[in-house]
Amino acid sequence: MAGAAALAFPTLIFIGTELQTEDLAAFLTVLFLFFILGVVRGKTGAAAGIGITAGLAALIRFNCALLPVIGALVCLWPGRSLKKAVVVCVAAGLIVAPWILRNAEVFHGRILFSSHGGINLLEGVLAPEGRAQQGESERLRAPVGWLHTEIEVNDPRRLLFPSEDQLDRQARTAAIAAWRELGWKALL
Repeated sequence: MAGAAALAFPTLIFIGTELQTEDLAAFLTVLFLFFILGVVRGKTGAAAGIGITAGLAALIRFNCALLPVIGALVCLWPGRSLKKAVVVCVAAGLIVAPWILRNAEVFHGRILFSSHGGINLLEGVLAPEGRAQQGESERLRAPVGWLHTEIEVNDPRRLLFPSEDQLDRQARTAAIAAWRELGWKALL
């Protein structure tokens, strides 16, 4: 079983901290697809299931934030129901709303969903072949002076860095500058 899990999720071998969120997000995505099939087959309550699983998955993994949109589009497919699409959006929205409201208050409206967009963009530009490669940390630290692993800690050293919204903006600016240096082909 461990070998099969390693083959299915090879990044979990060297990024152990993502084990819980990756597996839970995968489980919720499977449930989401199960409810998608339920909507296609006309099952009662499947639209609410889509919204709930999509909202929970979006809280766990930022890349799952697109699931409510996909779920609503499936509900709107020809011959489907606008009412079900609204149920999907409302259910997912109710689950994600407390997080968005919290971020809006804590970050004074500068971050609504995730403070990892800038650093993830920088990683995508400077290290598109994947994480944890030789020399990658140095390439990421050079333009911003910090690594994500130094920020996501419960340690007094974290207080030496600015707030998350400032770090996110700094990383986003560095990523855009790095993109410019790479040229127009890198944008594609």
